[in-house]
Amino acid sequence: MLNRVATIAIRHRVVFKHLSDRARFLARNSKLCARVHAGKFITLYPADDALESLLPALEDALIGFRGPYVLSDRRWDTAPIFLRYGAFRPVDGPDGRFVGLITGDGTRVPDKRSLHFAVPDFASRPATLRAWLHELEHPTPETPLPFTAHQALKFSNSGGTYSADYDGRPVVVKEGRPSAGLDPLGRDAVHRLNHEHDVLTAFDGLPGIPRVLARLTSWENTFLIEEQVPGKPLHHWASDQSAFRATSQRDVEARLIEQAAVLDALESAVEAMHRRGWAHMDIHVSNVLVDPSDLRVHLIDFENAIRLEEGSCTQPMAAAGYGMSGCHQPEAFDFQGLRQIALFLLWPAVGDAVLDLHRADHVVAAIRARSQYMGVPTSNPLLAAALDRLDALSARVHALLDGENPLTEQDHSSQCILDRSPVVNNKDEWERALSDGITAARKRYVGTGYPVHHHALSRNWHGLGYGRSILDRLTGSSPQPLGHTQTSLPGLFTGFVGDLVGRGGLTGSDLTSSMLSEILNIEGPRVFDGLPGVLLGLASLPELHEDSGMWQALSDRAAGLARAYLRRPEDFAPVDTPTRTDSPDDHDSGLLYGHLGVAWALSRFLNTGPAIIGDACTQALRAELGRYITVDEGRALLLNQKSRTIPYLAMGSAGFGIVLPGIPRNLWPVEVTENVSALTAACDAHGCVFPGLFNGMAGLQLGRAGLFHAAGVANPSQEPRSVLTDALDLFTFNLDGTAVVQGDGGGRITTDLATGGGGVLLALRGLSTGIFDLIDIVSALPASSQTREHPGPTPTEALR
Repeated sequence: MLNRVATIAIRHRVVFKHLSDRARFLARNSKLCARVHAGKFITLYPADDALESLLPALEDALIGFRGPYVLSDRRWDTAPIFLRYGAFRPVDGPDGRFVGLITGDGTRVPDKRSLHFAVPDFASRPATLRAWLHELEHPTPETPLPFTAHQALKFSNSGGTYSADYDGRPVVVKEGRPSAGLDPLGRDAVHRLNHEHDVLTAFDGLPGIPRVLARLTSWENTFLIEEQVPGKPLHHWASDQSAFRATSQRDVEARLIEQAAVLDALESAVEAMHRRGWAHMDIHVSNVLVDPSDLRVHLIDFENAIRLEEGSCTQPMAAAGYGMSGCHQPEAFDFQGLRQIALFLLWPAVGDAVLDLHRADHVVAAIRARSQYMGVPTSNPLLAAALDRLDALSARVHALLDGENPLTEQDHSSQCILDRSPVVNNKDEWERALSDGITAARKRYVGTGYPVHHHALSRNWHGLGYGRSILDRLTGSSPQPLGHTQTSLPGLFTGFVGDLVGRGGLTGSDLTSSMLSEILNIEGPRVFDGLPGVLLGLASLPELHEDSGMWQALSDRAAGLARAYLRRPEDFAPVDTPTRTDSPDDHDSGLLYGHLGVAWALSRFLNTGPAIIGDACTQALRAELGRYITVDEGRALLLNQKSRTIPYLAMGSAGFGIVLPGIPRNLWPVEVTENVSALTAACDAHGCVFPGLFNGMAGLQLGRAGLFHAAGVANPSQEPRSVLTDALDLFTFNLDGTAVVQGDGGGRITTDLATGGGGVLLALRGLSTGIFDLIDIVSALPASSQTREHPGPTPTEALR
């Protein structure tokens, strides 16, 4: 196809571009590709007068080729040729680069790239397209579908899934688009839908599996109609009834009983399916529905199911932590999914199995070694039965794999399979083990620095969040050059200022006048990567405190920040419900990304700045708390993100524990004073999935200790430190006798402060010393050996 199109485009002198390799081509046609881009392989940019000869030439050359319908475009005729009105290239303007259309009078219209073909009102209509566009404006009536869709449950490049009515009953309708949504086996959505139809037909009458009602084709798409079974995805049900949030032993026992009933039903459904000669091949928490009213269980999504008689195979796709690499008997994949669901109900961090297939064995041994778990004795018959079930499922998996761990013989994302033996003999050894683990992981890592979470890769190992300087300092390693070019990215957690704070001070080669001026001129409303973070970080450097001129410059900038915040707090963060996103680039709430961070930064200038700084602190605390809601019958107060609530340090309840100890009580708004206990309760999250500082157990317990301190609790670090060190038995892996952790579900060992071992170690240092402010913990660390090695200009001289 590419050769034919290129020949025609060159002959007609039409500019074109195309995907560069097979991997990108498959990704652009995959199930998870964004629909607005999906299906596009070659794009041509013809002038209007070229269409008359270009389109017939392409049509003749491409007859017989198949391709997915491009949803943002409209097909020209029969061949896979699609047209749309859109921008050819970005243009420069007074407000920066603009991607869009320009009307005849110069008005700029954004190129929205919607999922429907549209003709802009101002656009020309070349003669070649007039009849084609007339068909669009006067369409032939279509035969109505035999079902009525009420709600789209989800959309993907494969097609939609809808809640609908069919023949007087509620149903679920799955849509398959031809040649779209390719899976790793090269099957398109229609192929998988037809396969699922055949599988469900074979299962007719089995309890726990939906009945198939009809299959039909409308226009070019295929639709599979299944009965709508009651329930919600298992992970949502488990979250609602989590034993980790129970307030009494009786509540924990009741929830363990419910979990056992659900697992009984799920195992029965899987074994019945196996007796019919099939394996599901994609069992995970989203593919199991639980009816809370009677605990009935249904398995869904059978597009990857395979006949047992086909024998050893690989798994086409799997949710992280629920699948296996390698070639195995089909039943083995199903029992691995069952085992991981049983593990999830006891210990939600199932993603660790990406690095250790048999992580469940380690978790069971670690729980049994304790005197209690989830607030009940480990000798409790119900908890013991849950552990025995997990052991039994593990035995099934081991037996089916014939005792072989399929990951031991291969490198997995530059990670080795890790030892399951205990790392420490007592809790006091965790700091040493984690520090040694950071060093060991760096030596094992193939790359230019410490292994970090994938969110950090665009930041090139800079800043407190993901940088090398703080890890060098935490482990006592020789510091590396800071890289002066990074002043273009000066943020505290993402750039140069964070490197300065991480190293522990300035040297003569660290700062020039032009660099310092650039740093002080940064904009941006977040502590994470904007002005509040820069002020917070610079205010912690001892050299700047020693220079009255520089400190005055910082105070003036802080006062300007306070005035701007009081004038328009909504410019810093939303004042209503925050955005739900998993990317740090888009977060707008909490300590690192929202109003709370403004209060944190300004608190450093309360003793030297004008009164307006205190006013802004109070307003920022009030604005942050206004976005929180109570859960667990009013016991806990968490950040509200509509479909989820957040307790974490980076954004959520725990962040208040970092800030409040540094702000005098007379500046706390009454709403904060009245809710310190509810914020503290939100941090008591024994079922936390991740170990890290920003969004995990380490940050929760550090923030919890800070809130205890703010409330006047004696020995505020004692219990949070105990909770964290207990959890490390479950979170850590043994790498050459050291402790390492997997960062925030990234499928890899990480050492950074945000997600990995560095953040856990920093939290332990804070809890050990009774320091709860992150920057103060860093400042209390021994300085790097080369800090202040070379004399240089004073900060004020550099500023001039």
